[in-house]
Amino acid sequence: MKFSQYIVLIFSTLTFFVNSEAQTPQLVLDINPGAGDGLNQFNKSFAKIGETVFFTANDGILGAELYKEFNGSVSLVRDINPGAAGSIPFILAVYKDKVYFNANDGVHGPELWVSDGTEEGTTLFYESVAGPTGHGFVKAIVGMNNLLYFAGTSQLYMTNGSPDDVKRITCPHEMELSDADGGTYQRMIPYESGIAYAAKSADSVYVFKTSGPQGIGVGVTRVRKSTFFSGIQGMASVNERIVFVLDDFTEKILYSTTGNAQSVASKYSSPAGNDLPVFRFIPFNDDMVLLMTPSRLYGINGISTQTVNLGAFNTSFTQGVPFPSATLGSKAYFSISSFGDILIYETNGTLAGTKEYYNSPDITFGEMVSYGGSIFYTTGINNNFVPKIYQFESGDINPKIVHSYTANSTNGPSIQILGFKGNQMYFSSNLGAAGRELYKIQVDVNTGSNEALLNTASYTLHSAGSLTFQIQNAEANDLLELKMYDLQGKLFWSQQVHGNNSFQVPDIQGVFLLHVHGSEGEKSFKVSVWR
Repeated sequence: MKFSQYIVLIFSTLTFFVNSEAQTPQLVLDINPGAGDGLNQFNKSFAKIGETVFFTANDGILGAELYKEFNGSVSLVRDINPGAAGSIPFILAVYKDKVYFNANDGVHGPELWVSDGTEEGTTLFYESVAGPTGHGFVKAIVGMNNLLYFAGTSQLYMTNGSPDDVKRITCPHEMELSDADGGTYQRMIPYESGIAYAAKSADSVYVFKTSGPQGIGVGVTRVRKSTFFSGIQGMASVNERIVFVLDDFTEKILYSTTGNAQSVASKYSSPAGNDLPVFRFIPFNDDMVLLMTPSRLYGINGISTQTVNLGAFNTSFTQGVPFPSATLGSKAYFSISSFGDILIYETNGTLAGTKEYYNSPDITFGEMVSYGGSIFYTTGINNNFVPKIYQFESGDINPKIVHSYTANSTNGPSIQILGFKGNQMYFSSNLGAAGRELYKIQVDVNTGSNEALLNTASYTLHSAGSLTFQIQNAEANDLLELKMYDLQGKLFWSQQVHGNNSFQVPDIQGVFLLHVHGSEGEKSFKVSVWR
């Protein structure tokens, strides 16, 4: 039975669940019995709808297919590609209570599929390239303004969730990108009322943006003539601008643009010594994104002609390699590993506020994620080290060990965090004799939020139906900027609307922060969406 959706506005700190004591990891199921791997370390696909989690697994007979777990019971959703080859589902994304993913049924080639969790409800959603030898390879899926965006090898599409309403986003360049001329889409991020995306043809690199539901690419930006190896390595949105790094193997240049050809500008070029061989964008806040290099951290606002150098870290070992990062509240955390040390750093976006946070006793690092007001990270990536799961909240002096394995595995143990459901962390690991399988462990989490709500305006939020709202007490010609964040501060939806006009938020579930900015000032609302 599906309950009708209702929306409650709240203005207080919320706590969904707190688990007082972490438990020993539980093997969900030995999907591939014996020493065979049920999960693939190179396919971390994972999605959650309500109490059901979806993931890709291989039982050793049917190949890699879509599985689900509900109430501790694991089952195959559908054998999409019968036989040992498998359909290899990946890039799982939730949209309107369904999971969308790339899969190959052996008849249509790799295309976009959709599933409601049942065998009969798992079907091919859209065939972008006809036939089994086509290359309709889905590269990215982004939900924005209640629309689903997905990319094939050379084309970009949008839909409202109906296969009959798939629109191809037109390329504003006189030459449509296609397989024939080497056109490929490389990056896709939410931007303004739609998305920003990067593409490469045989001779040029471009950055475009969409104009929302019209499905038209606008603001063509021909970045530069490309070489065979050139391409966009990273992309982020900050201060209503798109920042990205172009790498052609001779130099790496940081660009900033609003998506219009006239606005593109080089903000930073790698100096002698090539300071950008490895980098990572860290979304931070509305005014800054962070860019990691092997020896420095930069703050980028997208507007000024120079980046803000937050200083060198680990100056004794400038060859240290940057590792995963996570944002928690108003601070970002990142790690580096150099010559036997794991150092975790904290930054608030200023030089004075960037400091060493923790020197780990481990000498290998796995990954770092933010969830439920905490940072989780893993160590131990080969058979010389015991894998561990750590957790800390902002301000903790020493991260606590959620679990430490007592013995190593002969086949190279590692822990890969897949996702969370309530107070359970799901991860894959190849510990013991079962091969790489799906595990879960209870963790202490608190999804409460203590963000100060901005109240400089008299706006009120009125529910006008399922997922539909109005901002009242605003002038009719007042253009309001709406932004929606999760409780970890990550922006995932934005829109502009005139005062008192209704608007729809994405089909979501949970507690979120809706920020409204207009001529009257600013105000924030906590929105709780339940089913």
